[in-house]
Amino acid sequence: MSSDRQIEANRKNAQRSTGPQSAMGKAQSSRNAIKHGLTARNALLADEDPEEYSRLQEAFVAELAPEGALELELVDGITSTAWRLRRVPIFEAALMAAIENKIEEDWLADVRLVSRDEPMSAEASKQLALGRVIEKLAGV
Repeated sequence: MSSDRQIEANRKNAQRSTGPQSAMGKAQSSRNAIKHGLTARNALLADEDPEEYSRLQEAFVAELAPEGALELELVDGITSTAWRLRRVPIFEAALMAAIENKIEEDWLADVRLVSRDEPMSAEASKQLALGRVIEKLAGV
């Protein structure tokens, strides 16, 4: 239970921490939660080339020849989805590299622990480590 004094101090502190004030600061903070960008509001991430995105969109427009607002909206959606899907192999490779590193770390830890008691085969230890990584990814 917070005291009246603590509650008042919290109120005063809250008045000072109001977040970014400038348009640039607000734009930056709006991207803080982006991890992979597959579900981000904007298709383009900060480090991606807007001209390349435009070329992709122009190629879809040229091939699909949309007529009217609805078809243009659909082409926008196709462009955005195609652009985001290009990230999947990059994200997958990074995830697999992280898993491999984690497996290696867990494997080394298992070897150190098991070597004190009874020997475990390298393959069994790697499978145990992989199981732990999958459990962590699945939130089990």
